[in-house]
Amino acid sequence: MDPAHAGDENRHRLRNPLSAEFGVKTTKEMNTFIENHLPDFKLVMLTERMDESLMILRSLLGWHMIDVTYASLKARQGRVRDVTTASR
Repeated sequence: MDPAHAGDENRHRLRNPLSAEFGVKTTKEMNTFIENHLPDFKLVMLTERMDESLMILRSLLGWHMIDVTYASLKARQGRVRDVTTASR
């Protein structure tokens, strides 16, 4: 952490590596970014709310349901199988 920003009370929020993509390193820069650029965003999608985000995107773009159909490749159903006991 830069010693010049050691007293930054919200520094834990700035550990997101994506914030560097927007040039945000301090709370002041974060607040400036939010004030200046966030109103330009029509939609901010959250991976934690992917289904809802896709429905809003579909509505904004006038798409059909088939246009936002997807399959989650990392989803796991049921219990995790123990490989060591399964091969015995």
